[in-house]
Amino acid sequence: MSTAETSPLLGDASLPDPVNAKKDSRVRSTVTVDDRASTCSGSDYDEPVASGWLYFSIISCVIGTSFSFGYSLGCINTPAVVMQGVYSQWYNNTYHSDISSGELTILWAVTVSIYIFGGMIGGVVGGSIADKFGRKRTMMVGNILQIASTLLMFSSKWIQRYEVIIAARLIYGFYGGVTTVATPLYLNEISPPLLRGKIGTIHQLTIVVALSLSQVLGLPQLLGSEQTFYYLLALPVVTGVLHWLMFFFCPESPSWLYLFKKDKEGARAALEKLRRNSDLSFELDEYHKQEVQMTSAAQVSVTDMFTSYRTRPLIVACIMHCSQQLSGVNAVIFYSTSIFRTAGLAHNDAQYATLSLGGIMILMTFVCMVLVDKLGRRTLHLSGLAGCMVSLISLTVFLTVEKENPGLTWSCLCIASVGVFIISFNVGPGSIPWFYTSELFEPNSARWAVSISIAVNWLCNFAVGVSFLHLQDWLQDIVFVPFLVLGVLFWIFLYARAPETKGTTVLEITQHYKTLYDMPNMLMRERLHYQVFHDVQT
Repeated sequence: MSTAETSPLLGDASLPDPVNAKKDSRVRSTVTVDDRASTCSGSDYDEPVASGWLYFSIISCVIGTSFSFGYSLGCINTPAVVMQGVYSQWYNNTYHSDISSGELTILWAVTVSIYIFGGMIGGVVGGSIADKFGRKRTMMVGNILQIASTLLMFSSKWIQRYEVIIAARLIYGFYGGVTTVATPLYLNEISPPLLRGKIGTIHQLTIVVALSLSQVLGLPQLLGSEQTFYYLLALPVVTGVLHWLMFFFCPESPSWLYLFKKDKEGARAALEKLRRNSDLSFELDEYHKQEVQMTSAAQVSVTDMFTSYRTRPLIVACIMHCSQQLSGVNAVIFYSTSIFRTAGLAHNDAQYATLSLGGIMILMTFVCMVLVDKLGRRTLHLSGLAGCMVSLISLTVFLTVEKENPGLTWSCLCIASVGVFIISFNVGPGSIPWFYTSELFEPNSARWAVSISIAVNWLCNFAVGVSFLHLQDWLQDIVFVPFLVLGVLFWIFLYARAPETKGTTVLEITQHYKTLYDMPNMLMRERLHYQVFHDVQT
């Protein structure tokens, strides 16, 4: 990029002359991370090198947060029939009568959905808790709730009351909601600028690993029997204790220390621990600029998120999360066994086919990790979402044809469609929304943005969980059409509105939205918006 060019996000601010870069070691807020690396020589700027402590901090963080979240999503799916049978026995022992099938269905629906309800509450308050007490302390103290709720579920082996499991899953869900806010924030804030995309996807990678593991362990041959499912529910105690033992030695988020605790020396010490023999001036300078902006601006309230320049990126973030949950992924995964059975597979074969999806999810999340900092967040998300829509079309067609003309060919095509859906989802929508939101907002408003968007995510999850069976009874073979329609609408909106955050700073993104907000003419506003996307992508 030449000195005569302008910043792609601001359009009117000149970039510094690289010839005179030595005169000022600080980079202006209008320079992107990629510009900084390309315009300055190695003696002026070296991209921070990750230290062993960074990788240790990442593992210590996700093993007790992302892993617990993913594990809790799948641990009751595989042994669902077994657990419902146990519920019937407990009901009979307590009330000396048999439970009706309708009551059992409602009871099980409450067991599943109460976790999501707790997650919505945790998601709403998670940002405020993480800002007040710090990312690290929030996760460590919250992990006590996770351990306690897991032990409470295990105690049902002797108490023999389903209310115990329901109450424990409510607490577990609250912890899950808090960690889906705090974990992406922490991972984003401890990462070197050019590694934020890769490290951000580790959250989703750990989720799918834990989800797959819980479904495998839930097989009757392992821990999914009537006598052993208690141990399946109790397994997160192990990762919770490991999280405490390991995360205790890890540094707090340097961004939180600098901007919220006002501990500048502590922030520098944390950065020095997370970086290996690196120039910290760029990151510290960004903290300083964000601090100046936060000091000059009024305290951000939740009302401000809907009445200022922050509204536009907030809508983008919420639609990102809607496109993740309303893409149909939960419907495909939660009911994939029945889809495979409908496609003609025997029950055992269908169950194993469902488990094989976990391996595909893990593999494709690795692919996303490799591509996210090369192709960009926006490109991957839109590409993955488009793939999901195409696979839903093919799945609907093949299921309809297979019902009229049963045959191995149509069954295989149904299975292939599900596989393509899982591949597409994990390349983009599965990972990107978790860390994308925090890249759109300055720290003093990020907590509200992340909390609101995560709450929307959980709400969409809840809506799919309680409505899909009714949709299936009503629409039958075309049950995925509503998700297809929503997916197309989300794709169009995000194509027109979602900015690319790869290689840009938070201050650039913020300044861009402020410029748009201050423009009285809507036509000019839209022209600038599209011009920004064109410049960034080219």
